[in-house]
Amino acid sequence: MVKPIALGIQPPQQIDPMRTLAGVNQMRQSQRAASLADYQMQQAQAKQGALSQYAQTGDPGALAMYPGEQNKAMQYVMSLEESKRDKEAHSIVQRAGAARSVLGAPEEKRTEIYQQKLGELREAGHITDEAYEARMNQPPSTLWLNDLVNQAVPVEDWWKARQPTSRMQEADYVSELVEPTPGEAPEDLAARRTAAKREHMSKSGVSVNIGQKQESKRVSERIGTIEDQVDAAQDLDARYTQIIGLLEQPGVYTGTAGETIANLTKAGRTLFGMDLEGVGPSTAAKKVANQAVAAIKRDMQDPRMSDADRKFYQSIPPNIGDDAEGARLFAEIVHADRAFKEQVQDKLYDLIEANPDNLPKAHREFRRWRAKQNRWTPELVKRLSAKAKTMAKQKPPTAGAEKLIEKYRLEPQ
Repeated sequence: MVKPIALGIQPPQQIDPMRTLAGVNQMRQSQRAASLADYQMQQAQAKQGALSQYAQTGDPGALAMYPGEQNKAMQYVMSLEESKRDKEAHSIVQRAGAARSVLGAPEEKRTEIYQQKLGELREAGHITDEAYEARMNQPPSTLWLNDLVNQAVPVEDWWKARQPTSRMQEADYVSELVEPTPGEAPEDLAARRTAAKREHMSKSGVSVNIGQKQESKRVSERIGTIEDQVDAAQDLDARYTQIIGLLEQPGVYTGTAGETIANLTKAGRTLFGMDLEGVGPSTAAKKVANQAVAAIKRDMQDPRMSDADRKFYQSIPPNIGDDAEGARLFAEIVHADRAFKEQVQDKLYDLIEANPDNLPKAHREFRRWRAKQNRWTPELVKRLSAKAKTMAKQKPPTAGAEKLIEKYRLEPQ
């Protein structure tokens, strides 16, 4: 009997479609992960190439695809241009100082001092070698020396006021250009940026102690700004408190409280300098309230406020004073602004008292604390939002209707 030849053909096996699908999905995920890793690597290499090109050429245009890096680079270039202007101003001031020394010297020593000062100016790079050679072979020229003094007049005060702040700002830009490395802890990045800043300050001739003094000066100015803001907030709160006290009286919004309305318009003129000529009793309350709102919104804001605070101010309807409820809500906003600014001032005072010999440290702690604070309570934000939505749904009377309201002293429905 002939045995059958084994051809290696296996009997069909049962296929689990779910396992097959899972395997396909897993393979696709692996492929996507690999593709993503390749893409991220390509992006990192492209960015590194752009940074290298910028390092070689100094042209911020090389970083056009990376706006954040380009912005830093442009700031740095601007700081270098500013530094160049500073150096030119420095030379003008130094030449003027040398000229004054020569002009004030006794006649018998003037030539000696003149030559000495020329040497010092050349050594420091404030005059060229050619100018040095030309002047050294001539007697002191009173005309030239006075010209050097006069050249410094427009820049001398400016130069003294700026130094060494401009080089401090340049050092700040340099520190910001230090890039984080993958997985680097924030405190390590901060340490590297501080080291870069100190190194640049050292090369620029600004000692760390001088830098700290300049920083302390800036902190002192910041304290003064905060104190001014508190004074202004207290003044606004006090003035609007008088206005709201009259707006809440019966008959003011309907135009029937004659004496109170007269006092209200007088307060508007006195407290906010309002022009209320021709305003009748039925619209006086709205005019006074909303003009006060506009004035206070303008004065309450400052360039340092957060985006959230700015959005809150922008969400206040300009006609929130159209009724007593809105006027009262705005009064609460003004009072909350005052209370917050007083709290900020008190906290800064406490930190300064705790660090009397280190204002920069007190200011750093203050900024960390301030970043975590909210000016407005969630309840106040919610109420303002609801009021703004309600007012948006209400249709204001037309110009003709306003005249009828004024003529017949009607309250719009």
